[in-house]
Amino acid sequence: MPGPQRGDIYFTDVEHGEHIGREFFGPHWYLVVSINAINNFEEIVIAVPLTSPNTDSGEPKDKGDFRFFHIRIPEREKLKDSNDGVCVGDSIALTEQIRVMSVRRFQQPRAAHISDAAMAAVECGIAFVLRIPISPKAPRTDPPQRRLIPGTPK
Repeated sequence: MPGPQRGDIYFTDVEHGEHIGREFFGPHWYLVVSINAINNFEEIVIAVPLTSPNTDSGEPKDKGDFRFFHIRIPEREKLKDSNDGVCVGDSIALTEQIRVMSVRRFQQPRAAHISDAAMAAVECGIAFVLRIPISPKAPRTDPPQRRLIPGTPK
């Protein structure tokens, strides 16, 4: 059976003593964003914590400029493994809190998998916080050109 896969949601607890400053901690859902080759080979994942959509005062956590990196995942975009009430409602992916985690942190079974559209939105949030330019894929009409590495023969 494969381990965590890109787009999977798992529950884990990053304990209070395992964080410094404003690093995210506590019991939360985490979304796996790393590619499956890393997840399966290295037994680590790169994950983004999920949180509730509103603050304690009722304000949306993805309001204003936060919308660029606090990415809302509507409940309808979560493909749940069961109907036992886990990971319910909309969630906010905190892409600025991306982190590496051991797969051993995931003590419970996978709760859900998100849709491709939701994953694309999370990817845009990660690109924003890391300043990775995003450009739409242009249709390719010619075969890809071989990229030369400096110092290698042509």
